[in-house]
Amino acid sequence: MKIFTVTKKHLIVGCVSLVLAAAVLVGSVYSFASSNKKLPIYCVETDEKKIAITFDAAWSAEDTDEIIEILSDYNAKATIFVVGTWVDSNPESVKKFYKNGHEIANHSDTHKLFSKVSREEVIKEIEECNKKIEAITDEKVKLVRA
Repeated sequence: MKIFTVTKKHLIVGCVSLVLAAAVLVGSVYSFASSNKKLPIYCVETDEKKIAITFDAAWSAEDTDEIIEILSDYNAKATIFVVGTWVDSNPESVKKFYKNGHEIANHSDTHKLFSKVSREEVIKEIEECNKKIEAITDEKVKLVRA
């Protein structure tokens, strides 16, 4: 009997490799049928062989260096969607991701479920997280993941 040990690094490398391989095999991005209803961006049509890799940073920062190393090994960039409370606890991780060329984006200030709070609370969540990101990166935030 053979026993294999799978580490977090194996899982991350496997996921990045799988996504990169899928992008090469598929070769194009398919979009959802257009409608008049406003929808989040799920994909963008392009003739280029490209994919988007994203991470949510809300709980722990223990894998920051390992994720940066693996992405670097594959010459890949990612968008890191951060929660404001995570930024408060892990400003050095935000700096590391940003200094390594990864985009820092907004995942709300306290990870509230937007469908359960008022419009004003949603705006406050977005603005507070933006302030925290911009204080570290000195760059306007372009993306929000609800």
